[in-house]
Amino acid sequence: KNGSGFLDPDEFQLALGDMGFPSVRRDVVLHLMQLVDSDGDGLIEYAELARAIRESHFKKLREECSPEAKTRRAEAVAKAKADREAAKAKADAERAALEVMHKEELAAAEAVWAGMRRFATDQ
Repeated sequence: KNGSGFLDPDEFQLALGDMGFPSVRRDVVLHLMQLVDSDGDGLIEYAELARAIRESHFKKLREECSPEAKTRRAEAVAKAKADREAAKAKADAERAALEVMHKEELAAAEAVWAGMRRFATDQ
């Protein structure tokens, strides 16, 4: 964009948008730049970009941005939520069962204690 012949991170992000990846997070842009920037100067030269494209560094990005990948991520999030809810329901049921057992044990202990008191007073 500025005519320097190199892409800085901002220009690279714009270029990704022009290539059909408009919503790439900044951390992904910087990671991709590290993969492409073979001389480590923080800028991408034409030769580096051409080599990266040939070597398909962008294949993963294309896959991650595909509708199928978005569907898989949404399904994974939904499954994780359902798993958490099922685990919480199980824990709640176990807690309720323990509370019932505890109350029954207390009632049994009180009944035994009351019986012992009656026995002691009857003697």
